[in-house]
Amino acid sequence: MTRDQTLTFDCDRINVAAIERPAEGPARGVVVLVHGLGGQKNSETNLLAAEQLASLGMASIRFDFPGHGESGGSTETLTIGRGARVLDHVASQARARHPDLPLALFGASYGGTCILASTAMQRACAIVMRSPVSDYAAVRARQLGPDGMARWERDGKIEGLISRQRLTPWTFYEESQRMDLFTAATQATTPLLIAQGEKDNTVPMADSQRLVDAWAGRVDLVKVSGGDHSLDDPLHTALFVAMGCSWIAHHLTN
Repeated sequence: MTRDQTLTFDCDRINVAAIERPAEGPARGVVVLVHGLGGQKNSETNLLAAEQLASLGMASIRFDFPGHGESGGSTETLTIGRGARVLDHVASQARARHPDLPLALFGASYGGTCILASTAMQRACAIVMRSPVSDYAAVRARQLGPDGMARWERDGKIEGLISRQRLTPWTFYEESQRMDLFTAATQATTPLLIAQGEKDNTVPMADSQRLVDAWAGRVDLVKVSGGDHSLDDPLHTALFVAMGCSWIAHHLTN
């Protein structure tokens, strides 16, 4: 039976809680698992992915973003840029712990956004994303409407976008307005797999298709019939994880 190892990384003056799952047998890669807003390192998807990756000979490191799970910090200072910096730090630690192994990234929603904004994206040999949010500014404007956006700007923060009692800073929106992740994708050559539910009411499928069209390297988009943004149906979760782990294993070999 595999044994998880508890880790703590110091990033941006915040203790970032993480767990490493070793590979079963000789390791041939290391994968960083990146959760979404409101999630945490021990999500159902991450635990299932860690188990399958280990069986395929890959170590994995899963972590909590600031203000989530067992990590320090607060969502009041969490933006895309800060999330990307935390991801880059964890990815660097993964490489330092396994200097001879190729790196892969496996992210969901905001986790996918942070991958797109990271430098780790350029160093990875394979990337898997579920419903990445490529245009957070447009998503939040649709969710809140003009009145909600005005209130968010006036107060400098807003509750409920992540979960109850968790606050999102206005700087999150301001930064997302300045980011052009579609243009960044034109420089990305890492093989990418995107899975998205056809009933996703958070991220328009057109955004994912635009990301696919912009991506410079090999990319596949899998549309999950009946799936929502989080692919919450256990069958959809299992399908996504199985596809993602197989994708990474294939590109590690090739």
